[in-house]
Amino acid sequence: MSGHSTLPWRVGGRPSLKVWSDFDNEVVSECWMVAGTKGEANAALIVRSVNAHHQLVEALEKIADIIKRNKYHQWEKIEDAESIARAALASAKGTSE
Repeated sequence: MSGHSTLPWRVGGRPSLKVWSDFDNEVVSECWMVAGTKGEANAALIVRSVNAHHQLVEALEKIADIIKRNKYHQWEKIEDAESIARAALASAKGTSE
């Protein structure tokens, strides 16, 4: 099995809703929307989640390392962990920090 399409992804297209790879300019997924459905919101959530995945994994790895090394309760390291977590959460939520 080969890797997934290159990130970031984006939403676009009519009359079908498409998820595109920005880098490859290829359609990753396509679905036909039915009036009154939540298709656009669902597609936006998929794209936001996929685009934030690597940042979330990296943030959790950094936080785990900070916690493991923080045997003497160095509060500045705890604050670093909080900053990393908040940046990753903002990316996943699609908001600013």
